[in-house]
Parts: sequence; C-alpha cells; structure tokens
Amino acid sequence: ICVFAFEPNPLHAARQTEIAESYQKKGWRYHYLPYAIMDQVGELTFYRNTNEEQGKDPNEEWGFSANNWRKSTSANKLVVQGVDFSAWLTKNVFSRSLPTKSSKVNHGSPTVMMKMDIEGAEWSVIPKLVTDGVICKFDKLVGEMHPLGDAGLVHPNLMQRYADSGYGLANKGKDERERFSQSLNDILSASGCAIFEDF
Repeated sequence: ICVFAFEPNPLHAARQTEIAESYQKKGWRYHYLPYAIMDQVGELTFYRNTNEEQGKDPNEEWGFSANNWRKSTSANKLVVQGVDFSAWLTKNVFSRSLPTKSSKVNHGSPTVMMKMDIEGAEWSVIPKLVTDGVICKFDKLVGEMHPLGDAGLVHPNLMQRYADSGYGLANKGKDERERFSQSLNDILSASGCAIFEDF
C-alpha cells in the first residue's frame, strides 16, 4: 500500500503524522503532504470555522474550506500553498512503473485509486484532470461533490464547456452537483474510463 494524503489544514497535521507512523509499522507507505490541491501552482485562501475555535463545535473544523460557506466577515483566513494536482500526479504517480502483479499471494494486479474531498476545489481540479488526460489513468475514482460556492474556484469556462458539449441537456432539473457529476461520468464512460463515484 502506498498513500499520498493531501491535507492543507495545519490542525490535522498531528493526526496525519500519527497515521503515517501507523502505516509505516505495517510496512505500508503513507506520505502526508500539507498542500492544497489546485488546477495550477499557487496559493489558496481557506476559511476556518470560528465556532470551532471558540470551543462550540469541535467537529466543524472538518469544514475548513476554500469556500466561505457561512459568508462570515469574521472567518479566520489561512493562505496555503497549492500544487497543480494534474502535473503532480503525472510526475509522482503515473511516471512510476507499477508491477504487473503483487508479490503477495492472491493480491492480483495493483490498483491506482483516488479519493477526493477537497471542499469545492473539485470544480476546477477535475476538469483539469480531464483535459490533461490524467483522470483516465485511475482504476477507481471516489469523492464528494460540493455546492458550486465561490465562482473563483471554477475552472475557466467550465459551465459553458459542459453546455456546449450537449451533456448538460440531459441533466436539466438536477442541481449543479448532479449535473456536473453526470456530465463528468458521461464523458468518462464514453472514453472507457472509470466513473467518478460521488459519496
């Protein structure tokens, strides 16, 4: 097992380190990367939930996001470094030679899987993975689609490109997440790629 875990929230750094150490004891590799996933190299502003910081709801920090969902003027901001995820995958994952079979009995061929929960940034990251031809290199894709939120996170001309493709026409009446997921899976399926399973 080899895992690359991107987590830009510094409050989760200690937990990520614990997980990496646990994996290492089992002989597995777990690489914690304290960066945001983007469609280009740069910086991304995240908003921290103020209720958590006041001790009101410790679980709300999991909503740490590049979208200021609560439209709070007092939300604490944190600027984090981001990586061009498509380029990073090409260099660090898909440039590797995978063994055709596991050295362990009954494990079969290796599988490359992506689990994505990036709090709204998928609106720019996924289209870049598609246009760069990277998304079809995964054997399995799972993730969570979030509301559109901040238009600044959307890949340039994303909605127009989907409308022009004709895929959006079959998805009228659905919310933006459903339309995006269905359009993406129509494209992936037509290309013979693994579909994106929204959780």
